[in-house]
Amino acid sequence: MKTHIHSWMSLALILIFLAPLNAFAAEADLPVSAIHVTPTVVSPAVPPARPFAPANISLNQAIVIVKNNFTIPNEYSEFDSGYESYQGQTQVWRMDWRNQDQSQGGFMATVDSNTGEIVSMNRWERQEDAVSRIPAITIEQARQSGQKLINRLLPAKSASLVADENQTLVPINGYGQLLYNMRWNRVSQGIPVDSDNATVNIDMQTGEPVSYNLNWHQVSLPDPKGVIGVDKAAETFASEKMLALQYFIPQVFRPVSDNSKTAARQPRLVYALHNSSNGAIDAITGTPFTARMISYEMAAGRAENLKFALDSSSIKAPALTPEEQAEVDKSANLLSQEQAIQAVSKWVKLPEGYVLQSSNLERRNNEDDTRYWSLSWSKQPKLGASYGYLGAQVDAASGELISFNLMNEEQGSSQTKLSRDEARQLAEAFIRKIQAQHWQELKLDENNNENWNEPSNWSFNYYRLVNGVPYYNNSVNITVKASKEIINYNINWSKAKFPPAQGLIDSVRANRLFLQAAPMKLKYVFTTADSGNLESHLVYVPEIKNSLSMLDAVSGAQLNWEGETPVPEPRALHFNDIKGHYAEHEISLLGQAGIMGEYGDSFHPEEAITLRSLLTAMLNAREGVYDRTKLTDKDLINRCQQQGWITDTPKLDGQVSRETLAALMLRYLKIEYLVGVPGIYQVHYQDAKTMSAETYATAAITWGLGIIRADGKNFNRSHLVSRAEAAAALFHMLSIKTRQ
Repeated sequence: MKTHIHSWMSLALILIFLAPLNAFAAEADLPVSAIHVTPTVVSPAVPPARPFAPANISLNQAIVIVKNNFTIPNEYSEFDSGYESYQGQTQVWRMDWRNQDQSQGGFMATVDSNTGEIVSMNRWERQEDAVSRIPAITIEQARQSGQKLINRLLPAKSASLVADENQTLVPINGYGQLLYNMRWNRVSQGIPVDSDNATVNIDMQTGEPVSYNLNWHQVSLPDPKGVIGVDKAAETFASEKMLALQYFIPQVFRPVSDNSKTAARQPRLVYALHNSSNGAIDAITGTPFTARMISYEMAAGRAENLKFALDSSSIKAPALTPEEQAEVDKSANLLSQEQAIQAVSKWVKLPEGYVLQSSNLERRNNEDDTRYWSLSWSKQPKLGASYGYLGAQVDAASGELISFNLMNEEQGSSQTKLSRDEARQLAEAFIRKIQAQHWQELKLDENNNENWNEPSNWSFNYYRLVNGVPYYNNSVNITVKASKEIINYNINWSKAKFPPAQGLIDSVRANRLFLQAAPMKLKYVFTTADSGNLESHLVYVPEIKNSLSMLDAVSGAQLNWEGETPVPEPRALHFNDIKGHYAEHEISLLGQAGIMGEYGDSFHPEEAITLRSLLTAMLNAREGVYDRTKLTDKDLINRCQQQGWITDTPKLDGQVSRETLAALMLRYLKIEYLVGVPGIYQVHYQDAKTMSAETYATAAITWGLGIIRADGKNFNRSHLVSRAEAAAALFHMLSIKTRQ
């Protein structure tokens, strides 16, 4: 049976009915005892009315269920409700409570109208008080709180939900209310059930649950009896050539004038997934699983076009920079708009009544410096007239037609049936004419050809072969309509020089290395059949970690989608050399947030901290640890300058004095201006008389706020700070309650 893609995430929420409260009351409510709750709170009076849809649980009972599990503030006197469906899978009552002016807070919950289970809950309150970034409860306490909630709300499901302890980072960055994000994944007979889970967000200060959500497919799961072994799945993965040798050029999201990535943009040979199953193996049949429900980000994304404008003003302009003049020189040799239109007309017949609406000269991507004309026509709008549009792109230097897309309602009047073979013959005849010089390098991609709505359209993709090796990112896409008209065409063709396919590891070794890094894992997955019904399947899929995307075909090294060495996902750090240290608590908390992990699970508390380490820790505390490990020194300096922490370009390998540490803490809090306020500070240090006015104020503020108290006797501004001292200062600075 043909199947279609099914979301990895929770099923999309489809609103099928909204109405006032009195439109949803049941004709006769079921006894509350039937859903195992005791109505200790009187629910709102609901006049009898015919229910919108059959339900075991009425709105009245749903309200009672929520109030028996959560406390709703009395000031949330405004109430609204609705009946909603998740693609026919789960029908729920939606309930919203809020205060009259809707500004102080609110509470929302949904209850399954068939089972009485609370499916989701979300509460919010206006944050008026200053907030500390350091949690008042530990992550272990938060997980215990969340587990109690799961056990209470889902007694029949909690045994199948396993806490995901990989999500252990303490999220001290960000603004507003800080939350522990806890997740419990569904497991059936020891096998993970993809996308089924329960999530709970816990307030890090109060320990109270702020939101909860259940994702659960109401579909029976197949018996795992008779599944093939993981070794057999790996054999199929290799024999079906899931991993293909191919050329790869990283897409770089920077201007082409930045030469720092020039080498990285050169074509290279890699082994990467290229199969209609994306590496998935049916665990029952042992054949590739082609339901298209598993998707890996294996292909590089495309950079956005970089726009530029040509100055046609007669007003005297200031002198151009060398970069601006170079741009002008390039544009001088390009086709005019009229010439670009002629290039389109050579291959595409412009339907009668179409008028040019826009034209732009632009760069298509960052791989090279080629300019393109982008042109669009539309049919003149008239009352009752059909719609029409034509978009095209032309190489502004060579006049080559790069792409066109024709949409014309009148084309839909044809009842002609066109077979796939007939459509393919027409497509290839067109390509041989327009791309005669490239035709011998093209091959039909059997993994990526389909009809949109048989027999209306047939779409084909032809990928490029270089030295007998595919480069899938270079291709020709073409669509043929039943009227035998080409309505869509696009070519993507690199001008780069490709290395020869020699000195490569063989496919056997490539498969072994890939599956060592991403071993096959058995899991339940879901698809949607043609009937619209959900189906569950047992499949083996490569367990991708740390953004692994491909292997270098020469060295066998792991690469991510940018062609770089994958960076391990941030994790909580539990340092093994801080037990008994005076700053053990502070260092431990920062480690749990993934901060200051230059030495992995060791901390080196007495080592002098470098400015690089300190600024990185501050940036991680402000913006989070994700992607921070990839920052270059230049990036780090730029980011810290943007934050206002530094103004010059300091030596990042230099050590940090106590005075510098104190100043950076005040800049982080954005209160350094207070240093300039004279005559209001009192310093407890014995060396106060030797301090400058600025140092005096800095020492006083950091003492008063509890950020730095040195040895309690002398500030000693030139003292070189250890990693432990820096960690303690950062911790105490983050503990200060500030308004966000």
